[in-house]
Amino acid sequence: MTTITPYDVIGGEQAILSLVERFYFYMDSLLRARHLPFAIGESERDQWMLCMNKALAEMTMDPRLKTNLQNALQQLATHMINQELDQESGTVC
Repeated sequence: MTTITPYDVIGGEQAILSLVERFYFYMDSLLRARHLPFAIGESERDQWMLCMNKALAEMTMDPRLKTNLQNALQQLATHMINQELDQESGTVC
């Protein structure tokens, strides 16, 4: 018996390639390399998520899987934050 994976549910290789293509249509393909010298805060995270959510919106997949992907990507994007906002002054620490 074969277990159906999220990869299979999404649609396999072609669907993943399509998602990546749509994401990079909205975002620079050298994202990591181009942003290494820059501070990443909540605003940058939110902009990245906007691009990924636009790409996901164009995909045909089970809504539960899409939500799970969005949640996982949100956690990843939040993990990439390397600057904190000082709540009192509103400045980056």
